[in-house]
Amino acid sequence: MALVTRTINPLHFEDMEPHRFEDLARQLVYDFREWSNIEATGTAGSDDGFDIRARETFYDYDDEDEGNGPKTTIEERIWLIQCKREQKIGPKRIINYLDGIFDGLQEQIHGIIFIASCNFSKKARDAFIQQIREHGIREFQIWGRSELEDLLFQPKNDHLLFAYFGISLKVRRLAIKTQIRSRLAMKRKAIKVLSTNKYQSVLVRDASDKCYPWKEDIPNFNKSPRWRVLEFRDFTHAGIELCAVKNRAYLADNMKHFDYLRLPNLVQEGSDPWSKRHEEGNRISEAHRYWYDLPNQNQAYFEVSGVISYDSIVAIDEHGDDFFKGPHIYVLFNDTSLPFLPMYNQGIVTNCEYPDCKKVPANKKNKRTLFPKHIAESIGPIDKNEK
Repeated sequence: MALVTRTINPLHFEDMEPHRFEDLARQLVYDFREWSNIEATGTAGSDDGFDIRARETFYDYDDEDEGNGPKTTIEERIWLIQCKREQKIGPKRIINYLDGIFDGLQEQIHGIIFIASCNFSKKARDAFIQQIREHGIREFQIWGRSELEDLLFQPKNDHLLFAYFGISLKVRRLAIKTQIRSRLAMKRKAIKVLSTNKYQSVLVRDASDKCYPWKEDIPNFNKSPRWRVLEFRDFTHAGIELCAVKNRAYLADNMKHFDYLRLPNLVQEGSDPWSKRHEEGNRISEAHRYWYDLPNQNQAYFEVSGVISYDSIVAIDEHGDDFFKGPHIYVLFNDTSLPFLPMYNQGIVTNCEYPDCKKVPANKKNKRTLFPKHIAESIGPIDKNEK
């Protein structure tokens, strides 16, 4: 299975208003050199391009002091920053832009930075470099979409990334840090409360529910309960594993084929005060007596478990209340079900009262009719709401 990654979508420079793109370009070049002045001098043209001129003060140091002595101003260098907010700029187009720059020059230019909202091809970059060299420009930079994104994703420019695109990597990192801390704190709380008894009953409750403990106030409670008694099983990498269904089962001698009695759900039987089955009738008792008479190696339990992530848990009440004295786990339910992760674990577990307890995967293709017909029929048709 391919791993799912979370990334930031490409930044849409082409959707920016032209003046905003120029503002962004000007702020990105602020710390490119030690400027004495940066000014926006261009006017809007048919291509929505803008010019920025910057003056770089070039210093030198006394050689005898190895760069630690007083610095002396040698010259003032003029840079031209050209901005083009376009989706595509090919070799011919970039040459035309440069020709337009050089035709109107009235002063000596030391360097040029050409900034565009698109990515440049190798041919376009080569044409740019050739044209620059022919005009004797000593330094040059060409920034396309990729270079702009690299600059914006640097920590020093996080404020620009947020100001222009509403994204803050710093805030995102803090949010992730907070989420991890919360997850670890909930994991520690769960281990403290649940690790003392691996098979204890717990009550998983909808944190938004206001009807507890009166199930009569909830329409279709049996179909969509807002709290549910489950059995704790284990801690996993993804969260807490809880057993929702546990039925008595028949495991064949080959430790592969199985059958199970559909009623009752032993997770709810006895420990769930809201369950509609608290006592076994005579016909159910007959089926269970048959199960108890099976050889030890054939006595098993069919289980269906699910995992609730630590992020889904709002709180854990280790003390319970007068209706259910075990731990209460508060989570936000889905529309009609428990917030189990999209994974579950089915298994046939042999009777764990014996030393040779084993767990066997319960593939549907391995289900066989192992209980006598009159025993299976004594249980009656399965209730769709039972699981």
